[in-house]
Amino acid sequence: MEERIYYTEKRGKLMNDEELKRRGFELESGKTLESDKPGTFFLIRAEKEFFEKSEILKEAAEEIKGEEKEKLLKKFAELKEDVAFGVGLL
Repeated sequence: MEERIYYTEKRGKLMNDEELKRRGFELESGKTLESDKPGTFFLIRAEKEFFEKSEILKEAAEEIKGEEKEKLLKKFAELKEDVAFGVGLL
């Protein structure tokens, strides 16, 4: 299983893709993740084959790699922890 992050300004295209919806994903705005990019970031966990076959990701999104990917993965994790902590307070 791999974790990949994709960036798009065509959020609706990705959100409405049946194959991607079945796979599942997390998404956050660039602003929430403290990025200079104004669009949406999608965190997707899947097998390598899924990424190779996904036409929508190739057409409508840009894969984020390297140092930027690591920073974004950390931000996604922090947001998830914040939500879990907030629910625990209820």
